[in-house]
Amino acid sequence: MAWLCLLFTPTSFASTIPPYTLTRQQVSSPPFTDLAHLLEHPTQLRLDRTPYSSQYHARKPYLLTEPDAEYANTFDTLPSPPCSTITPLPKVPVSLTSIPKDYGYTATFSIGNYPSSSSSSSSSQSGFNLLIDTGSDLTVVTSAACAHPECLQVPHRFACAASTTCTATTNHLDGSDRWVQGYGDGTRANGTLVRDTVRFVDDRGGAAIELAGQPMLVVDQPGLGLFKSYGENVDGIVGLNLGGPVVSPTVLQNLQRLEMSWSKGGNNILANDGEGRGGMGLMSLSLNKSLAPREGGELLLNGIDTSRFKGSIYWSDCGPSPFDWTVLLDQGMMVDTQASLRQDVVPGTERQFAVIDSGSDGIYLQRDTYNELFKRIPGATQMASGYWRVPCQGDTVLVLGIQGRRYRISYHDWVKKPKVDSSTTTTTTTAGEPMCQAKVYGSSPGPILLGATFLRTVYTVFDFSHPGYERIGFADLA
Repeated sequence: MAWLCLLFTPTSFASTIPPYTLTRQQVSSPPFTDLAHLLEHPTQLRLDRTPYSSQYHARKPYLLTEPDAEYANTFDTLPSPPCSTITPLPKVPVSLTSIPKDYGYTATFSIGNYPSSSSSSSSSQSGFNLLIDTGSDLTVVTSAACAHPECLQVPHRFACAASTTCTATTNHLDGSDRWVQGYGDGTRANGTLVRDTVRFVDDRGGAAIELAGQPMLVVDQPGLGLFKSYGENVDGIVGLNLGGPVVSPTVLQNLQRLEMSWSKGGNNILANDGEGRGGMGLMSLSLNKSLAPREGGELLLNGIDTSRFKGSIYWSDCGPSPFDWTVLLDQGMMVDTQASLRQDVVPGTERQFAVIDSGSDGIYLQRDTYNELFKRIPGATQMASGYWRVPCQGDTVLVLGIQGRRYRISYHDWVKKPKVDSSTTTTTTTAGEPMCQAKVYGSSPGPILLGATFLRTVYTVFDFSHPGYERIGFADLA
């Protein structure tokens, strides 16, 4: 899903700017004790001064250093906090399934705990296919008690009353157990807040990660439209944003508290120890277009798969929002055509923060910026509705300038393929030339969103190992 309203075609990095590594210095708290030194050497201190809503607090600063080869190429583990005695946690691969029409990706979860005599209840709660959404903070499922036709279209619905560990909870804003979550596409999730055990299902089909007491929004009113938006195989949403104002802990905050424990069968399982003594701080995302079940890509928890990318990972520090995975478009969005000897920067994109949103299918821009982009696309035509169509064949490349690097999105990656006998994705000009929809959209006022259209062209790493110092890494696909 979009903001409240993470391996398809290899591309190459165009920039030759040497990467900087934003290292996490092993220093005491507060992180920078020698303030006089920093004031004398201001180039070592990077503070984000981009204007942002007053509801967000300032993020902690980084120390900006020259490239650190040892750190930049250490893919399996990242530096641990001083005096850490936590046993390293294993990597957990979670297979993803691509939603038809490029609408997103799901992973499989089981929810709740049930008496051994209630095998039917346990079975019905073990196969939730939830949309992987780095642009949202809440985990959302549909209530089994909802009798509305929209609810009944969802294959797996959560039965809180049947789970022995499901309890009511309240939101942080008004103290009630009700919440209405709005999304950028106009849908909304209206329901009751509860806590229960949520389990990631790994590549072997087993419950590899157990998050006890995970807050969830259980929808019992129409408005979310999962079936209408995604089809028959999406049961809800798992929010993988950094945090949120509604409930805590979020899934990522719960992952940070994980400890190693032993199941009764003697197999390793990760469980929330409830004490926040340390845990995961890394997840990696690779996406492709395969529609086969569990072959749409991989969400790798607590690790990085070096076989899926080539070269280095280039890191970008997150923006000032404490909730969102954001990167700074320091060079903006550019249009690169073969007819042009330069890359044309789209007005309204330079020095802007963009949300990395795996729950969105495309790239979302404010309407004025959207129009400025398509004015620069050869052959683009604006429809009476205000939306744009582009020639179904072309060579225009979209370029995103992120923290000194340039990431290229080829024409066939950002333009929808024409469909036979479909008026929804194609039209024709007066000259009879077929025109196609783009995967770039003009939205209501809000941040730039970089969804699956961009994420399929890079290997993405989300580093949340040090709260307040989060960063995102991108690498060229193998």
